Amino acid sequence: MNTKQLEFESSQNPRQEVLEFDDPLFYQNDNTPIGWLRHLALDKGDWKFDATHKAGETFTLTNPIGLSFEAELKEGKGKQKGTYSIRGCVTRAKGKKQSFFEGVNLHGSGKGDWKLRPAQLGAVHSLLAHWSLSTEPSTIVLPTGTGKTETMLVTTLIDQASRTLVIVPTRDLKDQIAEKFMSWGMLRKLGVLPNEAPNPKVLVLKKTITEASHLAYINAADVVVATPALLARAPEPIKTKLRKAFSHVYFDEAHHVVATEWDEIKRLFSESKIVQFTATPYRNDRKPIEGNLIYNYPLSQALADKCFSPISLVVVDERHPRKKDKAIADAAMARLQEDRANGLTRHRMMVRAETRSSAEALYKKYQDWFPEERIALVHSGI
Repeated sequence: MNTKQLEFESSQNPRQEVLEFDDPLFYQNDNTPIGWLRHLALDKGDWKFDATHKAGETFTLTNPIGLSFEAELKEGKGKQKGTYSIRGCVTRAKGKKQSFFEGVNLHGSGKGDWKLRPAQLGAVHSLLAHWSLSTEPSTIVLPTGTGKTETMLVTTLIDQASRTLVIVPTRDLKDQIAEKFMSWGMLRKLGVLPNEAPNPKVLVLKKTITEASHLAYINAADVVVATPALLARAPEPIKTKLRKAFSHVYFDEAHHVVATEWDEIKRLFSESKIVQFTATPYRNDRKPIEGNLIYNYPLSQALADKCFSPISLVVVDERHPRKKDKAIADAAMARLQEDRANGLTRHRMMVRAETRSSAEALYKKYQDWFPEERIALVHSGI
């Protein structure tokens, strides 16, 4: 573990120190046969601690916010002798074991009066109202950028999920949303969770569950993140044992899930509370998303609630199908050059296409049209 080294003299015990962690600290960080299982103790950053020598190389580190754990400190050699760095994972200091369900406050407020947005509160209350009457699958529509992931986090906490499954369409999104769950995202800054609240154990599936022994890793986690295929390909005896493993099942970016995968997961976890989170009530295959649409936060309201920065629309009136791409490119480049002239040198232009072949064709065109620009081609895999 890379840290700023901790200077410690036994004659000054305890002693307050500032530790700078270049990497997160974990209570658990295991590579299992089906994916990685992590329990975050502390995210990277600068933290103040009272360091108290316990025995040998073990120290108790206590943070003013109430976080306390024991760590082995490895002493440096040569010129670094007398300084210490943390070795491996840390362990939770003995004492009252707090649940992350304690102290949850939907209407809390953090520094700078940060709090949950109206869209997030509306979605959570809609889910709670829905579940008071039914456990049928439900759909939440939140425009991109209005805080969909934090809504999942809050729902998990406020409804006290015993174990949550999050299904995402791509491998990249797996790691991204897992990192949010590992630290509870923005919830501490928003005043929803107290600073000392523990983090959940998160398992990210990398391989299909094929053996009964793999279920132990599922049972050890509070949150499991997976793509649909990793569950759909599991043998039927394993699926049978998975049926009651999760109290809550979330589909992130649900409009990317094909109907056959949705039907498979819906059947498998029919006894769970299933929620589809999406920016649009229609799938990519143009079919409507199944499930009760219980909350639809319109883009107009998101603008009124100032979820987005002001957007300026540049109209390009070119009807000829062979000329429209060049007309759009010229208008976009003109705006980019204007931004650069105004000192906004970090601005970038992004061109999005519906298909891989269209993207590759546009990539070649933009290289010809703007040879002085650095242009990259990115396929998201969705």
